[in-house]
Amino acid sequence: MSYHDELDELRAKLRQRGRPDLADELLAAERSGATSSEVLVTTGGTLRRWLRAGDAAAIGLADEIERLDRLATDLFHSSNPTFAGASGQSWPRDRLRLDIAPVPSESGSGFQVKVFVNEVEMTSAGAGLGMDPYDVLIPENKFLPLEDPRTFGIARCGCGVYGCDATDITLRRLGDVVTWKWKLHKPISHPSTFAVDEYIREVTRLADDHSWEPPERTAGRLIFARVDHDHLRRLRLRLDWVNNDWRNPERFEICLRYDAGYQIFRRFSWNRDSAEAIATRVVAALNSPDAPTNWRDGWSWHGMDPAHRESPPDIAHASWIREKVGAL
Repeated sequence: MSYHDELDELRAKLRQRGRPDLADELLAAERSGATSSEVLVTTGGTLRRWLRAGDAAAIGLADEIERLDRLATDLFHSSNPTFAGASGQSWPRDRLRLDIAPVPSESGSGFQVKVFVNEVEMTSAGAGLGMDPYDVLIPENKFLPLEDPRTFGIARCGCGVYGCDATDITLRRLGDVVTWKWKLHKPISHPSTFAVDEYIREVTRLADDHSWEPPERTAGRLIFARVDHDHLRRLRLRLDWVNNDWRNPERFEICLRYDAGYQIFRRFSWNRDSAEAIATRVVAALNSPDAPTNWRDGWSWHGMDPAHRESPPDIAHASWIREKVGAL
């Protein structure tokens, strides 16, 4: 049975179950001009989403999902040659492409790392939205293979929150092959395999491409690269996030974690400075050998749980103010 026949049969079942709207959604994907692999991966992802949501029309379609996965696997590799690893084992040769794009307005703001395997977008077929570059590229390029396997998130829910929905991969290098095993909300059921040289070229290319960055993202990347993280750790501090202040984009804001109970904030006026200049000011403050005793005016704190809500952290100077989180 061809994949067209499979999809026709699936749509007929959905209409029989009183859900022509779902059948039409699948038909729209097939008529969108997408490749066969894209249609199958998108359809499988849509069915899994309906199943997780408990949609009665999708209940009992597990066999159909499995067949679509098998068809997608065959189509994925039909145009890609295999290659032999160092052990002589033959591997399907998948191709990776990564891209950084703005987050759609309905999902919030910021940026996402979009993942394409054989030109099929896996982030949208999985949990829905790519991870923020701060989660996978900065300060560490998590896509680079290490000696030991590593598992991390590459997609989050369309609402913007990782954990509401999530797609993870376990990345592993086996000689001259890199493998991805999909976890949680899987866009496809079979692992992806890449020739290591091609793979490293692509993940390095993305990390070295800063053309997408607005000034606050350039400043953030420089800060994470230059701050003395060991120095902060000795002070029981960790740099949590950096960005423009959402209340006033003329200010650049940093947030540190102190132990498990506190956030520490500092805002720096842009003063028409370059990203390089503001990064230099922030790093000078964080890397100061006198920190945190010389952190005085402009610093604030927030207790993250009821036990710390009323009392400042023990490193707070008398000039620190209690932060009103979420207030204008």
